[in-house]
Amino acid sequence: MSSDCEGRTQEDIGKDIEEWRARAGLTQLQLALIIGLKNDRQYRRICCDCDYEFPRKSLRLLAKFMKVTVDFLTPDAEFDEDPEYIDSIIEKGSSFSQEEIEKIVIEKTHTNLSDLENRIVGYTTEIINLEDEEAKEDFADQIGISLKIAKRGIPKSKVS
Repeated sequence: MSSDCEGRTQEDIGKDIEEWRARAGLTQLQLALIIGLKNDRQYRRICCDCDYEFPRKSLRLLAKFMKVTVDFLTPDAEFDEDPEYIDSIIEKGSSFSQEEIEKIVIEKTHTNLSDLENRIVGYTTEIINLEDEEAKEDFADQIGISLKIAKRGIPKSKVS
């Protein structure tokens, strides 16, 4: 397993899961089906080949079974940001308000998105920031219904 300094990779996590699975006496297929994967091939592509990460629901189930946190099963983020930018953020630290930090993160995230994608992220952020939980739920339901309707009218080749 990698040290904390190096960060945990998908390979490290796959090895830990495989060791736990073997100790638990489960086959790859059994564990795959238990955590909601379609087959053991999908499991191997995540844990052995390290081509993909677990879907969120599978990750949460696996974390509960292994009695670890979801963070333990999530690779450490790799930052390709300018080190001077990161140092300046660390240096300023608590001088930023939560709102300023969110704005910086959102602006940095949006730089690679199209105008349309930025609008979608903006609308979603507005919904997330609503204090009225009932309104949030209503908006989430409306978005879900809209997506289902849209998928019916879009050829399968355009729906991912």
